[in-house]
Amino acid sequence: MPSYRKYDLNVSLSEPAEFTIYLRIPEWIMSEATIYVNGSLQGKSEDGGRFYAVRRVWQDGDTVSLLLPIGIRFVPLPDDESMGAFRFGPEVLAGICESERILYADLDAAASELEMENEREWGSWRYFFKTANQDPAISFRRLRDIGYEPYQIYFKVKQAR
Repeated sequence: MPSYRKYDLNVSLSEPAEFTIYLRIPEWIMSEATIYVNGSLQGKSEDGGRFYAVRRVWQDGDTVSLLLPIGIRFVPLPDDESMGAFRFGPEVLAGICESERILYADLDAAASELEMENEREWGSWRYFFKTANQDPAISFRRLRDIGYEPYQIYFKVKQAR
């Protein structure tokens, strides 16, 4: 699976015009976002939650490409760093669990406890994840892909034994 999401914006104009296009850089990026105009590097930004401005004289057919690095992140609760949820880019991941589970991992590297599982099937990407070092392992899915399975969103992380 690519380590980024790519978005293309195609400009359609009846005549050239000068204006600014503002691209929102989301806070979930894992490293610098990269902006291209017609295949040429326009700039980079790590400033998640802000807008990146591209001002120029635009022509019909110009293309702006935005590459956003994506990955797994552990998002702790504001009042308890040892409790949090996992995200893959903007999407919340839910652990398929019959009962509440505690994860045993290094708190500073909790996101590395999850890994991709069966990334590709018949030409399309599957968003399946699993824990790497838990016994038994926990399967994770994007919250929007959960049906009637019991699941857990917030996990307590304790130091590995």
